[in-house]
Amino acid sequence: MTAPESTKRLIVVGAGPKAMAIAAKASVLREMGFRIPEITLIEQHSIGHHWKPESGFTNGQLSLGTSPEKDVGFPYYSFLWGDSINRKINYRMQRFSWQNHLVDNHEYSEWIDRGKPAPTHTQWANYLHWVFKKVEGDIRLHQARVEELEIADGIWQVKTTTPDGNSVTLEADGVVLTGPGEAKFPFHVPNHPRVLTVPSFWKAFSHYATLERGSIALVGAGETAATIAASLGAANPRIQMDIISPQAMTFSRGESFAENHVYTDPFQANWLQLTRQDRKNFISRTDRGVFSVAMKQELDRLRNVEIVPGKFTKVTVDSLDQLVVQIEYNSGEETRIYDHLIFSAGFDHAGLVNRLLSRNAQADILRQMGEITLTTRSLENQIDHFLAVEKLTPYLHLPMLAGLNQGPGFPNLSCLGRLSDHVLARYVSVESVTNLDNHFLAGVDEAFPLDGPSGTPHTTPVRCV
Repeated sequence: MTAPESTKRLIVVGAGPKAMAIAAKASVLREMGFRIPEITLIEQHSIGHHWKPESGFTNGQLSLGTSPEKDVGFPYYSFLWGDSINRKINYRMQRFSWQNHLVDNHEYSEWIDRGKPAPTHTQWANYLHWVFKKVEGDIRLHQARVEELEIADGIWQVKTTTPDGNSVTLEADGVVLTGPGEAKFPFHVPNHPRVLTVPSFWKAFSHYATLERGSIALVGAGETAATIAASLGAANPRIQMDIISPQAMTFSRGESFAENHVYTDPFQANWLQLTRQDRKNFISRTDRGVFSVAMKQELDRLRNVEIVPGKFTKVTVDSLDQLVVQIEYNSGEETRIYDHLIFSAGFDHAGLVNRLLSRNAQADILRQMGEITLTTRSLENQIDHFLAVEKLTPYLHLPMLAGLNQGPGFPNLSCLGRLSDHVLARYVSVESVTNLDNHFLAGVDEAFPLDGPSGTPHTTPVRCV
């Protein structure tokens, strides 16, 4: 049985930027008099864990690839909650901004005077924790590992294990999955200490930074691969690193206003009017398999990093304990010998969904979707404007797979404020607002005009259904 609207329950798996954006927006909506769902964040480790060195996804000192002003409230243009209320929500969301975080920590003027440098991943994690401290009275944090998602009587049964080993099952009307997903491998690879994934590499970074010599094959041509190559190449000039790229080159990401604006505001940029092929081409050009301009410039300065054209097809271990890598290019095949190999070929978000769902839940979802298997393609083709699998109950929100259908900024940090609106609109009705707080500073309405920059209404509001 689905819970009454006043007691809707929403679980967010993970406590990173997307979770903090949802929590911050829910806190503001509650202040405004809306009935918000009971929100529980499930996190095995700590707030912003994947941005910390202990996570295995960074050394903590990497620079944030997105402007920090694209924080949990960006772009500060809510449009779902009623014309007279949206401006006020935008105003209140500013207290969660990156700039306010710096002001609270007496770092704002220094950041300005230094030219607004990109924060490190550790500093970004600190910002997320700061947001959490502001909203922790409005949400619940359940520290545990998610073991399984089951469906019973039309609601989610989220089975978890706490750090002390206890099994705890939580119920919810909707689940939001966040995080990087599962490591993606093109085929079976040998279990060898010098065949590394992204997490195992970063955990061993200090070892690789002090190697006296060695050759490394890096499989991948996206931003994660770029950060590995730039960080290790600069830290240790004694090693030689080859980036194996199926595109024969490494390309920089398009970062003009027109491209960036699509990530910030897919509606004004007419994302939904583009053909599916043009959307795929845009994402390929600006996000997948490309390096940021700043990272490309860093790599250009390194003499010990080279590009090897070809598709990585196989790795074996020979009798001398060397890694034998096979590469295909232009209908030919080449064999190369390396001391180490690092896989950085992206993450599989459908793999995470399949791993967490029980067999019964998988069967139920496949029946509702009319699909045979849950793949990236089958899931992303059915992501609706709530960033959830269309017509599926209970609700399953997959923002990491929402790029193709709803806008390329939803899987990353480009429009966290919009992401929170879309998810919460499934649970918060515009008609539910009670005792609206209208006591705001003079001039708020003028600071946040009703219409968009063109002078026309921004978009048609999406109503909670």
